[in-house]
Amino acid sequence: MAKYLNVTERTVLDWAQREIIPAIKLAGSWRFRRQDIDFWLESNRTGPDPTTPEDDDVVIHPQPFRSAERERNIKSCISAIELSMQNTDREEWPAYTFRVDHGSDIANEAIARLIKTRKVSLGTKRANGEKHEVIKRRKA
Repeated sequence: MAKYLNVTERTVLDWAQREIIPAIKLAGSWRFRRQDIDFWLESNRTGPDPTTPEDDDVVIHPQPFRSAERERNIKSCISAIELSMQNTDREEWPAYTFRVDHGSDIANEAIARLIKTRKVSLGTKRANGEKHEVIKRRKA
C-alpha cells in the first residue's frame, strides 16, 4: 500500500491508526481494500475534476496556509515537547514519538520552531543497528 500511495510504510500505518485512511485491523495486522483507498483518494482530490470541463469563471479563495487549527496543533506539540523536557535529567527524546502523536507535518514544524529559538537541536542516535532522529536539549 505504501508503494501505491508513494509514502513510507510508517506513514501508512500512522494514517491507519489515526483513522485518516480507510483500513481494517485484523488479527493485529492492518488490511487495506484497494477500492476503499481509490475512493478515499478521489474524495480528497484537489484541483479541477478531470471529468468536467474547465470553467474560466470559477474563482477559488484558498484558505490561509496556516489555519488556526494547524497553528493550535503546532503549539500543542511544542508544549508537549517542552513538558517532556521539564523535571528530568534526560537530554534527548525520540522525535518519532511526537511525529506519531501529532503527525509528521505538525511535529516537524514544532521541532523547527524550537530549533529556531535555540531550545533544542535535532540529531541522530543509533539503536538496535538503526539510526533514529532524536530531539536534544540545548545547553544554556
